[in-house]
Amino acid sequence: MLDEEFKRQIFTLSKIIDELDYYQILKVDQMAFEEDIKKAYFEESRLYHPDKFYTEPLEIQEKVTKIFKRICEAYKVLSNPEKRAL
Repeated sequence: MLDEEFKRQIFTLSKIIDELDYYQILKVDQMAFEEDIKKAYFEESRLYHPDKFYTEPLEIQEKVTKIFKRICEAYKVLSNPEKRAL
């Protein structure tokens, strides 16, 4: 079961996740090295992986899935030097 603080964090993040850029989503600097991006991705994806929330209400599962998809999207772009340059 999730604590209330983490639930609030999920609800807040799910509201603003589409407004954040990829660097903000992974909590890295724009000058971050590839290793830093990878490490940040693994930390964030572990925290918000949908499989961890299968016992939670559907509303939370949907919000976490939305967050997780954006984390994956951010990593896909930032880990690719060609896409990152754009």
